Amino acid sequence: MLTVVNDQQYEFLEMLGVNSGDIVKYNDQKVYEAKEWLLPTPVGRITGATRDSLSNVRNALGVKTLPESERNLIIYCSRDVEDERRVANEPLLLAMLEDYIPDDMELIVFRRGWSARDTIKLFERASVIIGPHGAGLTNSLFSAPGTTLIEFLYLHNPPMMFWHMSSVLDIEYWMIPIPQGHWQQKELNVPFDEIKSIFKRVMQSRSGLISDPRQICEEGEEYQIDVDECRPCPQGS
Repeated sequence: MLTVVNDQQYEFLEMLGVNSGDIVKYNDQKVYEAKEWLLPTPVGRITGATRDSLSNVRNALGVKTLPESERNLIIYCSRDVEDERRVANEPLLLAMLEDYIPDDMELIVFRRGWSARDTIKLFERASVIIGPHGAGLTNSLFSAPGTTLIEFLYLHNPPMMFWHMSSVLDIEYWMIPIPQGHWQQKELNVPFDEIKSIFKRVMQSRSGLISDPRQICEEGEEYQIDVDECRPCPQGS
């Protein structure tokens, strides 16, 4: 018995060799018995799986590591059709991102509804993945080492699974803190200046204009706001 909730998950299971006839959708009003249970390796609280486990999933799904010349997509993971963590003024944010994207790169807005195969092919071509904390960022699993992930993360009991996954998959991770944000918040007011600063430097690094997008700040000035200026972290972060 397996628990699935949408068509994409059925498709992933088929790609892993699970026969659709063997799938029983879970009903919490029933009692189930089984001769054998297969459970995933326990991990820390909503932190993430091991490097080997994630690599095994990539291999089992046939994920390809494309050459850098073919990874030309900036993928924005939108939550504008979801109930929580929608980004306020998202059209303005997307317009700002467009201003800093080189001509040889393309901005794609990703929402739920893509097939599993098309999702894998899309994120294989990612150069940068950006967006609020949510399931869409999980697809960075299909991206190549060296991809950049920029997450807008609420700071009320924040889950760190994308930081963890980035670390074990050699993805460059940036966090945009939302000090007053929380998991069930309907809309997140994201700091445009900080996003612009980080995204601009990431694009400059991708274009070879700077060698390292990460700015080294003096002690007590660890939060970057402008390209050439470091300031203290905002209250609550």
